[in-house]
Amino acid sequence: MKYLGNSLADRIDTILTQNEITLAVASDQITQITTDLQDPYNYLKTVVVAFETLNIDKDEPAPGEVEASVMLPRSSINNSLRSLGAEFRELEQIFADVTELATGSRPSTSVRSIASSDFSVYLELAPEAAAFLAVAVERVIALYRNLLEIRRIRSEASAAGLSDDQLRGVDKHIAERMDQGVDETVDELFIEMAIAVSDDSRRNELKVSLRRSLSGVAARIDRGYQFDVRVGEILEDVDKGR
Repeated sequence: MKYLGNSLADRIDTILTQNEITLAVASDQITQITTDLQDPYNYLKTVVVAFETLNIDKDEPAPGEVEASVMLPRSSINNSLRSLGAEFRELEQIFADVTELATGSRPSTSVRSIASSDFSVYLELAPEAAAFLAVAVERVIALYRNLLEIRRIRSEASAAGLSDDQLRGVDKHIAERMDQGVDETVDELFIEMAIAVSDDSRRNELKVSLRRSLSGVAARIDRGYQFDVRVGEILEDVDKGR
């Protein structure tokens, strides 16, 4: 939906980055978004009440469990089983890299559930892997947002009549900036996060693979994919002697 998640954020970013935007105009446009959101919000409230009336519980990770989810827009795979299978294999590679880096092992990723409105897959992850994934995706999203302004200018230039040949330099700059940003993100992750793999050769292999994986995450975010991490209730041990 155009009023949820990244679509909503992108719409607000577009408003705030328009040329010659004034505070009053920006306020009016954002107020309109708020008005547009009111009906969907009311509908969702009605759905929540209905769920409670029917005793339909929330689908949440169990205490101590961590779940990662990916939403795949149907438009990105054209409702093709082959394309969906290929995407699942790519996602398995991404999650396997993260899990090995964070835990030192590379088990098959367990699927908790799959939804089919837009294809969404919910996966069990080790807490360390989920933390690594959350930080990595957050960095990639920040990088992607930094490039939105350049892409907006490119879109305006195209609308103004510049040819594909004339715009090729802008496209090249965007691609190079994304590649550079992914490289920097991987280097930062290897410095900041606890890497459970000690063998230098394997670390280098995973570093190369992670670059490819995060480039894939960036490309998927651009196509409307959504990545999320949820944590079940954290139960703290209670010292009964106190």
